[in-house]
Amino acid sequence: MIKITNKNGESYIYKNTTKRKIRPYISTKRIKKLDFGIVNTFTDKGFGFVSHTFCKHSSENVFFHINTIKKVSPKLADNLKNTNFIKSIYFWYEFESTEKGEKVVNIFESPNIPAKYKDDLPVFIQKIKEIWKNMIFPLPIWLHEITNDLVENKQVIELSLERDKLEKEQEAQQKIKESKLQKLKVNQKIKEKEFKKLVAEMKPLGITKSQEISLYIKKNRLGYKYKNISGIVKMEQDGNFWNFKEGFPEDIYAKLCKELGLSNQGTSARAVDFKPFKDL
Repeated sequence: MIKITNKNGESYIYKNTTKRKIRPYISTKRIKKLDFGIVNTFTDKGFGFVSHTFCKHSSENVFFHINTIKKVSPKLADNLKNTNFIKSIYFWYEFESTEKGEKVVNIFESPNIPAKYKDDLPVFIQKIKEIWKNMIFPLPIWLHEITNDLVENKQVIELSLERDKLEKEQEAQQKIKESKLQKLKVNQKIKEKEFKKLVAEMKPLGITKSQEISLYIKKNRLGYKYKNISGIVKMEQDGNFWNFKEGFPEDIYAKLCKELGLSNQGTSARAVDFKPFKDL
């Protein structure tokens, strides 16, 4: 309430309706975090960008200046300026977020990782283990070094042995895959050769109906002659199933009808499975 007296001596009481605006407290202290990264970019002006490894952030790279590195490791700074392959340089660093983006505020020569980040070590170690087990990418050149920074030598050996085992398993699987692929290629060539022989045998017969193909093949036991493209076909029609001996899979039969100029008879029966004679 506010009491105001005018020049005539008359007093009036007013309610104070003015509300005081209270600004929320905003801390100006920036939060620093620890990470490890590889230098991706470095310019003649002395600034560059280093990658993230452990921290998940919107930006893939963190800005740094050569002066920040010189303060801790003049040798590392010289290597950075004189190398032609900047991606061979990596380091632990402390960074903070600013209005212009993330920037490096300090670097650390391993294993001098500050004790204040000890609570982050389990996350770092877990990430390192995942990298060791990731068979999609080759091992990074820095992995052994920073693994030694984080875990005991015994665990480094265990991770290395496990990686060797995974690589051998992957190599064995790749050989099996290549062998299967080679067999498929050879088998495809055999099928193509057999199909050409079958067409050459059928063309002079003057067949006009697709049904006549099946009768001729069955009568002359051509299925056994062309054992890679002929076999037992499992047929289905209106929920009923039966085996058709000395038949061809749908794709081969369709190609044969096309080569001989025959039309489909419009049957609703369809092939649902096929086993060539060579596999029986």
